[in-house]
Order: sequence, then C-alpha cells, then structure tokens
Amino acid sequence: MSGRHADRPDLLVIGAQKAGTSWLHEMFADRADCWVPPFKELHFFDHKFCPENRRWTRWHVKKGLRDARARLDARGDLDAATADWLDRIGTPPFFNGTWYRGIFAAAPPDRFKVDVTPEYCAIGPDGIAFVAKFLKSARFLYLIRDPLDRALSQLRMNVSRKQGKGSPPDLAAWQAAANDPVIASRGDYAAYIPAWDAAFGADRMLYLPYGRIARDPGGLMAEIEAFTGLPPAPYPRLRDRIHVTDALPVPKNVRDMLAERVAPQRAFLDERFGAGFTRDI
Repeated sequence: MSGRHADRPDLLVIGAQKAGTSWLHEMFADRADCWVPPFKELHFFDHKFCPENRRWTRWHVKKGLRDARARLDARGDLDAATADWLDRIGTPPFFNGTWYRGIFAAAPPDRFKVDVTPEYCAIGPDGIAFVAKFLKSARFLYLIRDPLDRALSQLRMNVSRKQGKGSPPDLAAWQAAANDPVIASRGDYAAYIPAWDAAFGADRMLYLPYGRIARDPGGLMAEIEAFTGLPPAPYPRLRDRIHVTDALPVPKNVRDMLAERVAPQRAFLDERFGAGFTRDI
C-alpha cells in the first residue's frame, strides 16, 4: 500500500457495534506483522463528529489505558518505555491529532496498523470528509450484522450493564432500553453506508457479513488479507468467541417492536448487497 503514514492507521474497522469487531481486533492482534493499540476503540473520529459520544469517550479511553497497563504489567511486558508512552497518551488533551498520531507512532515501522472503533460508521459526511483528508491512503472495513440480531444483542448488553447483578429486568426496563435512541443509531445502515460509499470505492472500502465469522472465519480473514495486501497467516484464536453478550431472554413484545423498527434497514441491505450477501449477515 503506497502513501502509508508511520503515525496513522492503515485500516479502520468502522462497525458495526455488536457485529464481531472485538473478534476481528483480536485476529489482527495475533498477527506478527500487524499492530493494534493497547485497547480497542480509540474514538478519535467519533469524538469529533458525534457530539453525544463525548459524554463517555474520555472515560472509555482512561479505562482502556488502566486495563492495558494492568494487563501488560501482569504479563511482565510493562517496561519503562511502554509505561512512559502510556503516561503520555493518558495525559490530556485527548482526541486531537497529536494525541492520535502519538498512539500509532509507537508501532514498529514495518507493521500494518489498525484502529477498530465501531462508532466510526456514524460520523456522517463531514466526518468522512475529514477522515479522507487525514488518512489519505487508509482502507476501511465494515462488518454488517442482521439489523434485528444486532439490535437485540446491543439491547441485551445495555440491559445487562444497567441491571448488573441485581434482580432480572422487568418489562418496563426492557421497553425503556429498547426505546433508547442509541439502539437505532448504532445500526442505521441506510444512513451510514451511502455516506461511506460516496467517499470511497471498492478499492478502499470493504463490507463483510457478520455471519461468516461463525460459518467461515478462515475464508473471511483470507478476504481481508487480499483487501489489505497482508500475506496469509495463522490465527490461533480463529474460532474463539470474544465478548459474548449475556443471553437474556427479550420479551416477545419488545422483540416484535424492534423487528418492526429495523425492517427498513433489512430492506436496504437486501437492495444494496443482494441475497447472496445478506443470507450471511
């Protein structure tokens, strides 16, 4: 890939939330020729262009850095240089270009660098225009999951986080969580995909169906290798499940409500990609 930057990613994985991005992050982390940041989801672009995310993006980065430091320390990999680097990227201001470039500047120069942040799909035309200028040669990957399955997975995650280890959620809790605008906004393929299509052609933008992670993970990674120019490599955790959401039973009327709401998204995907693609989402 020509025009690579030493201090910027070569690939953005832009979505979708609850569509296998954690699994894909680990696949890249397992490659000796790739480099991922010490924690998933940097939120550089969505912090700038999704104002509602600013309520929690700083918290996420600080938590990610704490967890990364503890993990590296437990493995005996927290040397003085790494500790100093974590201190620097953990010191405000966050989310400016110097901060973001400082993260990727730590990568060895021959590594293929990846930022996996599923909220990037939602940054809109202005955000995408900024990305196009900031990352002049990067490529972009968007994992697409069935709209209802994705919404239900996110709903279960949100309810589980809010409920904690307390009593099981009642119907009112499920309905309130299902009505949270974030459920719809994280899966608004009909808005997001045309915006990315308008900016990048197939040489820089790849859409893949989520269902292939379970059905054909090796073939999925081979397609990603071909797209990115990476050579074939082994993936020791290819069939692992990463960050599995609690299988809380969603009340039928809540499920039916979500199914009705996301039906236009499924229709959009069928039209945009065709049945051969969407049977695998």
